[in-house]
Amino acid sequence: MIKKAERMLGILLSGRLFKTAERRLLAAALAAVMAVQLLPTGVYALGRQSMFARISEAVSSSGVREDSGEEGSLPDNSQPEEFPQSEDDSDNGEVKEAEADEDNDGSEDSEPGYVSPIDFEEYQKKNKDVYAWIKIPGTKVDYPIVQNQANDEYYLTNSWEKKMDKGGAIFTEHAYNGTDFSDPVTILYGHRMNDDSMFGQLQKLYSSASGLKNYSEIIIYLPDEELHYTVFAALPYGDEHILYNYDFTRLADYESFYSTVFSASGLGVSLSSKDFEKGGNDVIILSTCYKGNPNKRYLVLAQRD
Repeated sequence: MIKKAERMLGILLSGRLFKTAERRLLAAALAAVMAVQLLPTGVYALGRQSMFARISEAVSSSGVREDSGEEGSLPDNSQPEEFPQSEDDSDNGEVKEAEADEDNDGSEDSEPGYVSPIDFEEYQKKNKDVYAWIKIPGTKVDYPIVQNQANDEYYLTNSWEKKMDKGGAIFTEHAYNGTDFSDPVTILYGHRMNDDSMFGQLQKLYSSASGLKNYSEIIIYLPDEELHYTVFAALPYGDEHILYNYDFTRLADYESFYSTVFSASGLGVSLSSKDFEKGGNDVIILSTCYKGNPNKRYLVLAQRD
Protein backbone atom coordinates (compact mmCIF):
# COMPACT_ATOMS: atom_id res chain seq x y z
CA MET A 1 0.00 0.00 0.00
CA ILE A 2 2.78 2.37 0.93
CA LYS A 3 4.78 1.57 -2.23
CA LYS A 4 1.71 2.29 -4.43
CA ALA A 5 1.22 5.59 -2.67
CA GLU A 6 4.87 6.44 -3.27
CA ARG A 7 4.53 5.67 -6.98
CA MET A 8 1.41 7.80 -7.24
CA LEU A 9 3.17 10.64 -5.46
CA GLY A 10 6.06 10.32 -7.92
CA ILE A 11 3.71 10.48 -10.89
CA LEU A 12 2.00 13.55 -9.50
CA LEU A 13 5.32 15.23 -8.97
CA SER A 14 6.54 14.39 -12.48
CA GLY A 15 3.48 16.04 -14.05
CA ARG A 16 3.25 13.41 -16.79
CA LEU A 17 -0.54 13.22 -16.48
CA PHE A 18 -1.07 16.97 -16.61
CA LYS A 19 -0.33 19.08 -19.65
CA THR A 20 -1.34 22.57 -18.62
CA ALA A 21 0.31 24.77 -16.04
CA GLU A 22 -2.86 24.98 -13.99
CA ARG A 23 -3.18 21.20 -13.84
CA ARG A 24 0.46 20.83 -12.89
CA LEU A 25 -0.12 23.34 -10.12
CA LEU A 26 -3.09 21.31 -8.93
CA ALA A 27 -0.97 18.16 -9.06
CA ALA A 28 1.71 19.77 -6.96
CA ALA A 29 -0.84 20.85 -4.36
CA LEU A 30 -2.33 17.36 -4.32
CA ALA A 31 1.12 15.87 -3.92
CA ALA A 32 1.75 18.09 -0.92
CA VAL A 33 -1.48 16.91 0.71
CA MET A 34 -0.55 13.28 0.11
CA ALA A 35 2.93 13.80 1.52
CA VAL A 36 1.54 15.26 4.71
CA GLN A 37 -0.76 12.24 5.07
CA LEU A 38 1.93 9.69 4.25
CA LEU A 39 4.99 10.87 6.11
CA PRO A 40 3.60 10.66 9.66
CA THR A 41 2.80 7.00 9.01
CA GLY A 42 6.38 6.12 8.23
CA VAL A 43 6.90 6.92 4.53
CA TYR A 44 10.26 8.66 4.66
CA ALA A 45 11.82 7.06 1.56
CA LEU A 46 11.62 10.24 -0.45
CA GLY A 47 13.07 12.27 2.38
CA ARG A 48 11.36 15.43 3.60
CA GLN A 49 13.83 17.84 2.01
CA SER A 50 13.86 15.91 -1.30
CA MET A 51 10.08 15.77 -1.46
CA PHE A 52 9.63 19.49 -0.98
CA ALA A 53 12.33 20.17 -3.55
CA ARG A 54 10.41 18.10 -6.08
CA ILE A 55 7.12 19.78 -5.24
CA SER A 56 8.78 23.16 -5.61
CA GLU A 57 10.19 22.05 -8.96
CA ALA A 58 6.72 21.00 -10.10
CA VAL A 59 5.26 24.34 -9.11
CA SER A 60 8.07 26.19 -10.91
CA SER A 61 7.51 24.17 -14.06
CA SER A 62 3.91 25.37 -14.17
CA GLY A 63 5.24 28.72 -15.30
CA VAL A 64 3.99 30.60 -12.26
CA ARG A 65 6.35 32.25 -9.66
CA GLU A 66 5.73 31.13 -6.10
CA ASP A 67 6.07 34.52 -4.55
CA SER A 68 5.01 36.79 -7.36
CA GLY A 69 1.70 37.67 -5.83
CA GLU A 70 0.19 37.49 -9.31
CA GLU A 71 -3.17 35.94 -10.02
CA GLY A 72 -2.95 32.16 -10.10
CA SER A 73 0.03 31.98 -7.73
CA LEU A 74 -0.06 29.87 -4.62
CA PRO A 75 -1.22 31.88 -1.60
CA ASP A 76 1.31 32.15 1.17
CA ASN A 77 -0.65 29.89 3.50
CA SER A 78 -0.77 27.08 0.93
CA GLN A 79 3.00 26.66 0.79
CA PRO A 80 4.30 23.34 2.21
CA GLU A 81 5.11 23.73 5.88
CA GLU A 82 7.35 21.86 8.24
CA PHE A 83 5.53 19.07 10.00
CA PRO A 84 4.03 20.30 13.25
CA GLN A 85 5.58 19.18 16.45
CA SER A 86 3.61 17.11 18.90
CA GLU A 87 1.20 18.98 21.13
CA ASP A 88 3.62 18.62 24.00
CA ASP A 89 6.47 20.20 22.06
CA SER A 90 4.70 22.67 19.76
CA ASP A 91 4.94 25.67 22.09
CA ASN A 92 7.44 24.40 24.62
CA GLY A 93 10.09 26.79 23.41
CA GLU A 94 8.00 29.73 24.56
CA VAL A 95 6.78 28.06 27.73
CA LYS A 96 10.21 26.83 28.78
CA GLU A 97 11.68 30.23 28.12
CA ALA A 98 9.03 31.83 30.31
CA GLU A 99 9.68 29.27 33.03
CA ALA A 100 13.39 29.95 32.80
CA ASP A 101 12.72 33.64 33.24
CA GLU A 102 10.73 32.90 36.39
CA ASP A 103 13.45 30.67 37.79
CA ASN A 104 16.31 32.99 36.88
CA ASP A 105 15.01 36.22 38.32
CA GLY A 106 18.48 37.42 39.19
CA SER A 107 18.28 36.36 42.80
CA GLU A 108 20.60 33.72 44.21
CA ASP A 109 19.47 30.90 46.43
CA SER A 110 20.27 31.81 50.01
CA GLU A 111 19.52 30.27 53.31
CA PRO A 112 17.04 32.08 55.50
CA GLY A 113 18.47 34.37 58.15
CA TYR A 114 19.19 33.00 61.62
CA VAL A 115 16.16 32.82 63.89
CA SER A 116 17.04 32.55 67.56
CA PRO A 117 15.06 30.08 69.70
CA ILE A 118 15.10 32.80 72.37
CA ASP A 119 12.56 35.60 72.09
CA PHE A 120 15.03 38.35 72.94
CA GLU A 121 12.59 41.07 72.00
CA GLU A 122 10.17 39.90 74.66
CA TYR A 123 12.89 39.59 77.33
CA GLN A 124 14.34 42.98 76.49
CA LYS A 125 10.94 44.59 76.89
CA LYS A 126 11.21 43.57 80.54
CA ASN A 127 14.91 44.32 80.89
CA LYS A 128 17.16 45.85 78.26
CA ASP A 129 20.18 44.38 80.11
CA VAL A 130 19.35 40.93 78.71
CA TYR A 131 21.70 40.44 75.76
CA ALA A 132 22.42 36.71 75.53
CA TRP A 133 21.39 33.27 76.79
CA ILE A 134 23.41 30.35 78.13
CA LYS A 135 22.42 26.70 77.88
CA ILE A 136 24.30 23.55 78.85
CA PRO A 137 22.37 20.61 77.36
CA GLY A 138 21.47 17.96 79.92
CA THR A 139 21.69 20.35 82.89
CA LYS A 140 19.58 22.99 84.58
CA VAL A 141 21.76 25.76 83.17
CA ASP A 142 19.34 27.52 80.82
CA TYR A 143 19.25 31.23 81.65
CA PRO A 144 19.38 34.74 80.25
CA ILE A 145 22.69 36.60 80.51
CA VAL A 146 22.61 40.21 81.63
CA GLN A 147 25.03 43.09 81.95
CA ASN A 148 24.41 46.28 83.88
CA GLN A 149 26.45 49.13 82.46
CA ALA A 150 26.21 51.24 85.57
CA ASN A 151 26.92 48.69 88.33
CA ASP A 152 28.78 45.41 87.74
CA GLU A 153 27.62 44.03 91.11
CA TYR A 154 23.94 44.74 90.55
CA TYR A 155 23.03 41.18 89.52
CA LEU A 156 24.67 39.60 92.54
CA THR A 157 21.46 40.33 94.43
CA ASN A 158 18.91 40.99 91.68
CA SER A 159 17.25 38.67 89.21
CA TRP A 160 17.30 39.29 85.46
CA GLU A 161 13.87 40.87 85.97
CA LYS A 162 15.52 43.43 88.28
CA LYS A 163 13.83 42.07 91.36
CA MET A 164 15.64 41.57 94.65
CA ASP A 165 16.73 37.95 94.68
CA LYS A 166 19.55 36.27 96.59
CA GLY A 167 20.00 33.94 93.62
CA GLY A 168 20.91 36.91 91.45
CA ALA A 169 21.37 36.31 87.73
CA ILE A 170 23.98 35.07 85.28
CA PHE A 171 25.95 38.17 84.35
CA THR A 172 29.13 39.61 82.83
CA GLU A 173 31.00 42.74 83.87
CA HIS A 174 30.74 45.81 81.70
CA ALA A 175 34.15 47.02 82.88
CA TYR A 176 35.90 43.99 81.37
CA ASN A 177 33.71 42.39 78.71
CA GLY A 178 31.65 43.42 75.74
CA THR A 179 28.36 41.80 74.79
CA ASP A 180 29.37 40.03 71.57
CA PHE A 181 31.68 37.39 73.09
CA SER A 182 34.60 38.51 70.96
CA ASP A 183 36.97 39.09 73.90
CA PRO A 184 39.80 36.55 74.36
CA VAL A 185 38.15 35.58 77.65
CA THR A 186 34.60 36.32 78.75
CA ILE A 187 33.69 35.47 82.33
CA LEU A 188 30.11 34.64 83.31
CA TYR A 189 29.30 34.81 87.01
CA GLY A 190 26.55 32.91 88.79
CA HIS A 191 25.79 31.83 92.36
CA ARG A 192 26.15 28.22 93.49
CA MET A 193 22.62 27.68 94.76
CA ASN A 194 21.79 24.67 96.97
CA ASP A 195 18.75 23.84 94.84
CA ASP A 196 21.08 23.46 91.82
CA SER A 197 19.71 26.57 90.15
CA MET A 198 21.97 29.15 88.50
CA PHE A 199 25.51 27.62 88.56
CA GLY A 200 24.68 25.31 91.48
CA GLN A 201 25.28 22.13 89.44
CA LEU A 202 28.68 22.96 87.95
CA GLN A 203 30.96 21.62 90.68
CA LYS A 204 28.91 18.47 91.07
CA LEU A 205 28.76 17.70 87.35
CA TYR A 206 32.29 18.55 86.25
CA SER A 207 34.15 17.12 89.26
CA SER A 208 33.24 13.61 88.11
CA ALA A 209 35.49 11.79 85.67
CA SER A 210 32.75 11.71 83.02
CA GLY A 211 31.72 15.35 83.46
CA LEU A 212 33.69 16.80 80.55
CA LYS A 213 32.43 14.07 78.24
CA ASN A 214 28.78 14.15 79.25
CA TYR A 215 28.42 17.93 79.43
CA SER A 216 31.04 19.07 76.95
CA GLU A 217 28.86 21.50 75.03
CA ILE A 218 27.88 25.02 76.07
CA ILE A 219 25.65 27.10 73.82
CA ILE A 220 25.48 30.88 73.89
CA TYR A 221 22.49 32.34 72.09
CA LEU A 222 22.61 35.89 70.78
CA PRO A 223 19.78 37.69 68.94
CA ASP A 224 21.47 37.15 65.57
CA GLU A 225 23.57 34.01 66.05
CA GLU A 226 24.47 31.16 68.36
CA LEU A 227 27.92 30.21 69.55
CA HIS A 228 29.00 26.69 70.46
CA TYR A 229 31.77 25.97 72.95
CA THR A 230 33.55 22.81 74.05
CA VAL A 231 34.52 22.45 77.71
CA PHE A 232 38.21 21.69 78.16
CA ALA A 233 38.76 22.30 81.89
CA ALA A 234 36.95 22.46 85.23
CA LEU A 235 38.78 23.12 88.48
CA PRO A 236 38.86 24.89 91.84
CA TYR A 237 40.69 28.21 91.54
CA GLY A 238 41.70 31.08 93.80
CA ASP A 239 39.34 33.96 94.36
CA GLU A 240 41.51 36.47 92.48
CA HIS A 241 39.81 38.57 89.84
CA ILE A 242 41.03 36.92 86.63
CA LEU A 243 40.28 39.71 84.16
CA TYR A 244 41.85 42.28 86.48
CA ASN A 245 45.04 40.26 86.93
CA TYR A 246 45.46 38.91 83.39
CA ASP A 247 45.50 40.80 80.12
CA PHE A 248 44.83 38.00 77.63
CA THR A 249 46.00 40.11 74.71
CA ARG A 250 49.52 39.81 76.13
CA LEU A 251 51.28 36.53 75.41
CA ALA A 252 52.95 36.38 78.82
CA ASP A 253 49.63 36.69 80.67
CA TYR A 254 47.94 34.27 78.30
CA GLU A 255 50.56 31.57 78.81
CA SER A 256 50.79 32.17 82.55
CA PHE A 257 47.07 31.69 83.11
CA TYR A 258 46.68 28.55 80.98
CA SER A 259 49.83 27.07 82.43
CA THR A 260 48.20 27.37 85.84
CA VAL A 261 45.02 25.74 84.57
CA PHE A 262 46.69 22.72 82.95
CA SER A 263 49.06 22.14 85.82
CA ALA A 264 46.19 21.87 88.32
CA SER A 265 45.54 18.57 90.01
CA GLY A 266 43.55 17.17 92.90
CA LEU A 267 39.93 16.89 93.92
CA GLY A 268 37.45 18.44 91.49
CA VAL A 269 39.94 18.93 88.64
CA SER A 270 38.96 17.75 85.15
CA LEU A 271 41.18 18.57 82.18
CA SER A 272 41.13 17.79 78.47
CA SER A 273 44.07 19.41 76.71
CA LYS A 274 43.01 17.91 73.36
CA ASP A 275 39.92 20.10 73.43
CA PHE A 276 41.94 23.28 73.85
CA GLU A 277 43.61 24.98 70.92
CA LYS A 278 46.37 27.31 72.03
CA GLY A 279 45.88 30.69 70.43
CA GLY A 280 42.56 29.49 69.02
CA ASN A 281 39.07 30.87 69.38
CA ASP A 282 37.81 32.87 72.31
CA VAL A 283 37.16 31.26 75.69
CA ILE A 284 34.32 31.61 78.17
CA ILE A 285 34.77 30.90 81.88
CA LEU A 286 31.83 30.07 84.11
CA SER A 287 32.70 31.20 87.62
CA THR A 288 30.87 30.29 90.83
CA CYS A 289 31.53 29.70 94.51
CA TYR A 290 33.47 26.58 95.48
CA LYS A 291 31.71 24.34 97.94
CA GLY A 292 33.93 23.54 100.88
CA ASN A 293 36.19 26.60 100.69
CA PRO A 294 34.81 30.15 100.60
CA ASN A 295 38.20 31.46 99.47
CA LYS A 296 38.05 29.61 96.18
CA ARG A 297 36.02 29.72 93.02
CA TYR A 298 34.99 26.84 90.81
CA LEU A 299 35.69 27.46 87.14
CA VAL A 300 34.46 25.76 83.99
CA LEU A 301 36.39 26.77 80.88
CA ALA A 302 35.21 26.25 77.29
CA GLN A 303 36.58 27.31 73.93
CA ARG A 304 34.45 28.36 70.97
CA ASP A 305 34.24 25.74 68.24
